Amino acid sequence: MRPIPTSSSCSTLVDVAEGGDSKLLQTVPPTSLDCVARVTSSKHCSSLEQKEQFETNLYLPVFEDDYYDDEDDESDSEFGTPWIQQPIASAASPSPNANRQTLKLPSTTDEVPVDKYLRSIPSLVERAEELQAQPAVVLSEETASDLKVLNIRQGEIGHVTAKQADIIVSDKATTCHIIAVRSTSTDDAGSEPLVSLCHVDKAQYEGCLRDMIEAHKEHHGELSLDAIDMDLHLVGGYSDPDGSSLAITEHLIQLFGQISVEEKDDVNMSLKTCAVSCLNDNGFGAPIGRGLAVDIASGNVFLAAVDESLAGPAPNLRAARLWSAAHRTKLAVAHNQFC
Repeated sequence: MRPIPTSSSCSTLVDVAEGGDSKLLQTVPPTSLDCVARVTSSKHCSSLEQKEQFETNLYLPVFEDDYYDDEDDESDSEFGTPWIQQPIASAASPSPNANRQTLKLPSTTDEVPVDKYLRSIPSLVERAEELQAQPAVVLSEETASDLKVLNIRQGEIGHVTAKQADIIVSDKATTCHIIAVRSTSTDDAGSEPLVSLCHVDKAQYEGCLRDMIEAHKEHHGELSLDAIDMDLHLVGGYSDPDGSSLAITEHLIQLFGQISVEEKDDVNMSLKTCAVSCLNDNGFGAPIGRGLAVDIASGNVFLAAVDESLAGPAPNLRAARLWSAAHRTKLAVAHNQFC
């Protein structure tokens, strides 16, 4: 495996040993590796689209100004920080169902892996490129001195509202994927947005991710007359030759596709960002985005890196937990909306 010398996200998937050599610590399912071997060109995408497909209820992106643009600069934010924006009024947002396309997934990835298939969808590609066009913001005590930042480490999940923090972030992902979910409900004026973010390092944790969606439903109340609007952001992985990233991507896309169908009466789920695996590869065998941050109040997302000054409490103990629990089946809860 080609080494990533700067990686520190290495406890379960990629181990960067002394001298820059890397070794794979987790076995990748053979089907994932077979998919990688069979892909020789993007021409397969068109033929795959003609095959049997599974229609999810994941809405594809629409082109709003969700991402920070450096031309919008200055500090109309209450925090005076360019990459924090004021909340977007809900009335200005399009109806979740109005002229929206949903994601259709191939029933098999025997010919083309799911990341290559996603790369054939223009709206997903454009969204990923918008996000990746801006350099990662380094969050530190100096750059975020007036902000409350919640850092989520590998193998953890956190839930937070705007009353508790301004930014939720995770970084240092290589093959790992960072998942962010932000939900709102126009029906319940007293229910503020809830953001969940987790850093997954293997194609597991289905129970934890389903519990995450349930936490959002409970937050907005079971008696809400309108469906909850839920934005999903996925960032992480690259075209690693061992297929570790692809295994996680396939697991997450299939899982959230299934959840979107199961929850369609209660949740309008939009796949706002999907910069994963080959969509997150810089062309030289390394990930473009290794960290993702969410402005909790507005829902804006941006690439980020976390300085040690904002790493959070007990960083050594939290890192040691990864090595001491080789057979982890659950994400550790670092923070919840009741704290």
